[in-house]
Amino acid sequence: MRRGSWYPGHIAKGRQLLKDAVRFANLVLVVLDARAPLSTFPPWDPPPNKVIWKLLNKADLADERSTQEWLGYLKGDGIALSAKSGEGFEYLFKKLKSFKMAKVVVVGVPNVGKSSVINRLLGRRKSQVGAVPGMTRCGTWFRAKWGVLFDMPGILEPRLDDDTKLVLTWLGCLKEDVIWSSLVYPARELINRLSLNVSLEDIALERGFLKKGGEPDLERAASALLKAFRDGKFGRFTLELPADRGG
Repeated sequence: MRRGSWYPGHIAKGRQLLKDAVRFANLVLVVLDARAPLSTFPPWDPPPNKVIWKLLNKADLADERSTQEWLGYLKGDGIALSAKSGEGFEYLFKKLKSFKMAKVVVVGVPNVGKSSVINRLLGRRKSQVGAVPGMTRCGTWFRAKWGVLFDMPGILEPRLDDDTKLVLTWLGCLKEDVIWSSLVYPARELINRLSLNVSLEDIALERGFLKKGGEPDLERAASALLKAFRDGKFGRFTLELPADRGG
């Protein structure tokens, strides 16, 4: 059911780009999906002399108590927000004022909402930084009222375990067709994880997803189920808690 090689070359280049960009930054914002902060943590070892804040994005889709548990675990380094609604950004901007000149790098896995967070931080107008010594060599920096921000592609771990692949698939952080030959398995695993009182067969029949002969089209049903979860149609769920870190 799982496919072979899938790791995009631009992500490999992005990991090296991150190392270069962080040298010039004094603040790193790590964008996580509030529903699964462990699986969406990017494969990156933070340098010791940088301020790092973890942004629990899509908090409006996560269980509220679980998000509070994560904030308690992360202490002052965690901020719950929603790039879609703007929730939490007033607090984030307030914290940014503690820097005389914030030089920010935003890190995250693909499709975790990193671009939406950046758009909120920069506002509607993106003004590219010109000749900033040492910075222009490693990519594009944008100017904001509070400082400058570096925009870079998402990064992923090249060797993901099966559980992480499932979680990232559920959240839409992986390209489904290069990981799975069929979405039926990850969709059924999601039904089990959330203890949903529904089956793919039920969804197919209810929505009229039928093949020739009236057989339920489970692939279409699986795709619809995954989209509904990503959009919060089943309610607010958190898939991982601090206790899941183990060790």
